[in-house]
Amino acid sequence: MNKLEMSKLSYEEKLRKIKENGCPLRYIENPTVEMCLEAVKENGYALQYVKVPTAEIYLEAVKQNGYALRYIKNPSNELCLEAVRTHGEALQYVKSPTREMCLDAVKGNICALNFVPPKFLKDDLTEIDYSRPLDNFKEEEIPIKLFISTPMRGKTVDEIVKSRFVACIDANRKLGDKLGEVIDNAFPSSSLYTLGKSLELLSTADVAYFSRGWENYRECRVEHQCAVEYGIKIIEG
Repeated sequence: MNKLEMSKLSYEEKLRKIKENGCPLRYIENPTVEMCLEAVKENGYALQYVKVPTAEIYLEAVKQNGYALRYIKNPSNELCLEAVRTHGEALQYVKSPTREMCLDAVKGNICALNFVPPKFLKDDLTEIDYSRPLDNFKEEEIPIKLFISTPMRGKTVDEIVKSRFVACIDANRKLGDKLGEVIDNAFPSSSLYTLGKSLELLSTADVAYFSRGWENYRECRVEHQCAVEYGIKIIEG
C-alpha cells in the first residue's frame, strides 16, 4: 500500500484498511479524527502519523501500546499513568514520574526498575506479584515463536550470544514461561542480503523481542518498523 493506492480508495475502504492495521494512516492525506482514532486503537504506534492529535487520540494510543508515549510531547500525568499500566517500561519516556507511576510500572514489568528514580528505589515494593505474566499478555494470546532483534554490528560472537541468551530469559519471563521456539536469525555478517533473510524469518514470528539499544542500529530499526506495520507483537528489553 502507498499514497497513490490509498488515494483511490473510498472513505469506507480506507477506514477498513486502518482497522486492519493502523499504520497505513501514514498514506492518507488529511485523515479525519475518526480515522486517526481507529488507527491508534488498532496500533498505538500509528500515533506518529497523526498530524493534529486530540486528547482522546493520545489516550487511546497509550491504552493500546504504552510505548506510544514516546510520540507525545509533554504528556499529562493521566497519559503517563495509563502508558505505564499498559507497558511498564514505558516509564523510560516519563520525565518526572510519580511514586504511583513507578509502582504501577514495576507491577506490570519488573524491568521497569531500570527507569525508577533513585529516590523511589528504597520504597517497600513487596506487594508486587512478580510471578505472573507481564505486559498484559493474556494467556490465551501468548505467542510461542520468538524473533530476537539484537545489535550485532561491532559486537563479538560472545557478546551476541550473551545478548540473545538474556533476551530469551527476559522474553520467557514476560510471556509467563510459555516460550516455545526461538528463531535462529543470528547471521554472521550484516548486509542487505542478511537483513532480507532476517525479515523473512520475522514474518514467521508470533512476537519480536528488541534488545536494549535497538534504536541505535539501522538493521534493528528496520525490523522494528516492519514488526509495527505488520502487526507483530513487540517486547522491548
